[in-house]
Amino acid sequence: MEQEFLHQKKTKNPKMSPETKEENKRKAQKRIFVEHVMRLIKICACGARKI
Repeated sequence: MEQEFLHQKKTKNPKMSPETKEENKRKAQKRIFVEHVMRLIKICACGARKI
């Protein structure tokens, strides 16, 4: 997996900057969108096999 899709992990002591939090949020939104599309493809593929 490429680095641009991985989010930054929070360390124990220093807090994450607001910019890093926002970047992680954008990456999570993209990841969820892709996962939902893949789910729909799998559902359609299973339905097509049963016919």
